[in-house]
Amino acid sequence: MKIKYPRMQKGKAVNSFISLTGIFIIICILLMPVYLFIESLPLFRELNPVDLFTGSWEVSDNKYGIKNFLVTSLIIASLATVLSLVISLGLALYMHNYKSRRTGQFLNDIIRFMTGIPTVVYGFAGIVLLIPFMKKYTESPSGLCLATVIIVLSILILPTITIYIHSSFNMVNKKNIMTALSLGASQEQLYLHVIIPSSLRGIAIAAILGFSRAISDTMVPLMLSGNSLHLPKSLFMSGRSLTAHIAMELPGEYNGLEFRIIFFVGLILIALVILFNIIVYYMERLND
Repeated sequence: MKIKYPRMQKGKAVNSFISLTGIFIIICILLMPVYLFIESLPLFRELNPVDLFTGSWEVSDNKYGIKNFLVTSLIIASLATVLSLVISLGLALYMHNYKSRRTGQFLNDIIRFMTGIPTVVYGFAGIVLLIPFMKKYTESPSGLCLATVIIVLSILILPTITIYIHSSFNMVNKKNIMTALSLGASQEQLYLHVIIPSSLRGIAIAAILGFSRAISDTMVPLMLSGNSLHLPKSLFMSGRSLTAHIAMELPGEYNGLEFRIIFFVGLILIALVILFNIIVYYMERLND
């Protein structure tokens, strides 16, 4: 004989399960930076925190500075975001202007499909397609350089930025659009003076999300940057990002300084991501 539970009890059980799951996820997220901080503490007993940020990485001389990796990460993430933002803005404008046509809908579907492509596929495509081009037409002898990483990363974060900008365009007040059209505004004037100015906050948020995605990616810098320990003097020289450094040093000796640095680098990355999310959180609530 089957026992039939009242619908109210089932609803309470589902709500309780969802609440407990949410609380568990929040606790895990909060414990992650705490764990990284605790594991990083032994570093400060032997190394000066200032030297960690300003020094270079020379294990033979007991130097464990991450300045070169931090600067490299900021360079590739910033330039990739700028490049992707320009392309994404054009794509979002096309998708919004031709959203009722097949081409606009097809482009929208392609952009959303790109969000599901694994990162390693982008890195592999860069190795096969882009590196031979960089070796032949640039001053990079191997093709493994910052320029290669920037190009691939800009494509990687392009769906994130494009989708958010496109959503911002769709949220523009329809009354403002109709008013501009009734006054005889052309399509160019409509976008330049109404839609884009009304979406500036959304465009800024899209850029922040893209930058956060670019600086936290591991596979593309690991596969395409060349992983040089020195600070690159041009975009056609190799370098190493913070995320690639974690992947490179992870198989090393446990409990040594080189291994402890991984937790410190991870703490910096997660602090940056949390900072960007806080900025986005408050920007989304401006004027609400």
